[in-house]
Amino acid sequence: ARAGESWQAAREYGLRCLMAGAGFASVVSGAGGRVTPAAVKQVSPGHEACATWTAEAWARQAADRGGGGVALDLPAIQALAAKGLEAPGTRGDAAQSQATLGLALALTPGPLLRADGRDERERARKALQAAIDLAPARPLPRVDLAQFVLLPSGQSEAARRLLEGVLAQPVALDAPPGDGWARQRAASLLGSM
Repeated sequence: ARAGESWQAAREYGLRCLMAGAGFASVVSGAGGRVTPAAVKQVSPGHEACATWTAEAWARQAADRGGGGVALDLPAIQALAAKGLEAPGTRGDAAQSQATLGLALALTPGPLLRADGRDERERARKALQAAIDLAPARPLPRVDLAQFVLLPSGQSEAARRLLEGVLAQPVALDAPPGDGWARQRAASLLGSM
């Protein structure tokens, strides 16, 4: 429950950041307080990082929650994640945006995978791979790729290799806290395989 509460708090903080933009706030208000893809189009320039971090927290909260309710939030989560790709920034910023988009796409429930003719798992794989290519030392995109794309697609051996690679990688002394959490997830996933 504690992780879920943290994701909820992070999501709320991110939404407050986005609501500072009059256009976003106006569309959300007009939609009865609901974040919609139309609202995301109104995110103010300079707030793209808020979109990425809000999408990340919301996607992680949705992943923890699971179930059919995820589908209701996905259009907004995916729009926020895509908006983050518009931000100018560093290689690390681009990697974070790609990883967030990959996670958001990977959460698409099975029945919705091809609703509009697109294979969201393949798009998720490509986004997560782009994040890995941009920031190869970060374990989180590799764990997400294994958990949300490879394992559900029946590619357990590829997932195992990816997760074992995460655990074999030395931990940097200045690693972000999320890296330790990713390593714990990798160990847990390997233990359940």
